[in-house]
Amino acid sequence: MRTLKTSEAAALLNVRPNTLRAWELRTTGARILPDRPFGAQRRLLAFVDDRRDERAVAALSAPPLRAAGEIAPRTAQA
Repeated sequence: MRTLKTSEAAALLNVRPNTLRAWELRTTGARILPDRPFGAQRRLLAFVDDRRDERAVAALSAPPLRAAGEIAPRTAQA
């Protein structure tokens, strides 16, 4: 499995590296587990795909955005 530097993973997720470090400290459910060889930088396993999948699902369930000035279609009233 590919590993990423904290800064690389943060850039892909559009969060700050400190946010990932905070998630690491708070995580007990193995969501973010850095591979930290003795004396080396922490390396995050490529969990980024999971996060992208979560965002994709959220985007699918969100109502579509309308262009500025566009009028919402009327719904049929009973």
